[in-house]
Amino acid sequence: VAPNIVSQIEPRPIPLRFNATTGITADQQLRPALILATDRETLRKTIIGEQYSQPDVCQFGFQGVDGFNPDLQEQPYDLDQAKQIVQQLGDVGKTVTVAMSRDRFGPESVQYMQALASAWESTGLKVNLTITDTDSADRPIIA
Repeated sequence: VAPNIVSQIEPRPIPLRFNATTGITADQQLRPALILATDRETLRKTIIGEQYSQPDVCQFGFQGVDGFNPDLQEQPYDLDQAKQIVQQLGDVGKTVTVAMSRDRFGPESVQYMQALASAWESTGLKVNLTITDTDSADRPIIA
């Protein structure tokens, strides 16, 4: 009997973590606006390519990989609602700081984070994107 061999593209998620203690992301009411302002599908398809990726469905694994949960749903994209939240909180013009190392999550991670920063600026926030050449940051930090 021949072995059952499965091949897939190496998952290279770009995990984000919000600083919950300092900066404007310490306000848990603001974080959903950042999530709503992120059009993950467009970013995935235009930066990584549809043939080389699949929807993240809010998790690191892919269908067929141990730990994948088919019951999780993708986070919605709603820029208008994100703008409304930022405005209601009085955060228009305030700065979100994003720190990341250049090649931690693959060559497209910088382009992805630049597009993400642009999307977040569409809500009325300012984004300070800091990209270092060292791998001192475990993952991008948003504050």
